[in-house]
Amino acid sequence: MSKYLCLQCRQRPKSSDHTFCSPECGRAAANYAPNLLWIPPGHVQFENVAQHWNNGWKKRPAPAIRAMYLVTWDKKTRDDLEKYRREVETQTNYREKGRFEGNEQKRFWGVDRACGIGENGVTAMCFKAQCWLCPALRNGFREYLTEKRNTGLHGTRLGYGIYTTRTSSKAARHAVNVGSASNSNVHAMVMCRVVIGNSYSTKTEQPFWHSPPAGYHSVLGEPGPDSSFRDDELVVYTERAIRPAYLILY
Repeated sequence: MSKYLCLQCRQRPKSSDHTFCSPECGRAAANYAPNLLWIPPGHVQFENVAQHWNNGWKKRPAPAIRAMYLVTWDKKTRDDLEKYRREVETQTNYREKGRFEGNEQKRFWGVDRACGIGENGVTAMCFKAQCWLCPALRNGFREYLTEKRNTGLHGTRLGYGIYTTRTSSKAARHAVNVGSASNSNVHAMVMCRVVIGNSYSTKTEQPFWHSPPAGYHSVLGEPGPDSSFRDDELVVYTERAIRPAYLILY
């Protein structure tokens, strides 16, 4: 199977600067979104994500990746992210600095999974109350962020936002199987696309923040010997800044 195969049609090579081979395949993926497209080992997108995965795991070697999926988005989801990214870029000019627009980067996110999604080719997203993974794959992070603001779900060391990290082993501590998935020996994690913009760095906890300081778009909990943070923690406070991009099973 080609390293550069289009994951939608699985017939032609993908474009060098796009996810799919053509606008037609891009529209087809959007029309069937949200969906999970299996990525074969050896594919360029598999290898790119695996590199982040391995580099981010503190006690190497990292666990083997059992399966990987591309998370597809509908047109509105993509348009909303791109609009927010452009807004951030007009304030920051990261492209002039040789960075991606809006300082977009990839980060890991781990959360409760109460179903078998990703295992044995299962791609149907569940509606179980205990599962926080499937709502994020299906609709983005609005539902999760609302619950965080209402209840402090999964902690508020840097306030009421969406927490991601470069450190895959840290995200794995939060990728917990619950409910009907609690006996599974397979775990699931998401790699997200995050518009970071200007990031405010801190080594102290800020548990009451609902937004970053003025002039910033995100907050970074910076690890170090005099820090409250053992690993990096990046927080955005709007669901507009983040989208699930890949589902990783390990």
